[in-house]
Amino acid sequence: MTKTPPQSQPDSPDQGQDIPPVDPALARILDGLGVGLALFDTDDRLIHANESFGHLHGADDLDVSPGRAYADILADCT
Repeated sequence: MTKTPPQSQPDSPDQGQDIPPVDPALARILDGLGVGLALFDTDDRLIHANESFGHLHGADDLDVSPGRAYADILADCT
């Protein structure tokens, strides 16, 4: 059985309400890596992205709010 990719949902003010925050110690480690990194859940919603992630995609003002769909973030990068 193949997995159907999730459909991009429109951004909403409460988009990240059910995304649990990343542990602060883990966030500090991820942010200090110096390489672009983003973590997504099984529904392809953003959990955490470090500052270098936006730089990696040439978008310093990239919206990396928890809960954003991977497809929406990718669309903002192109």
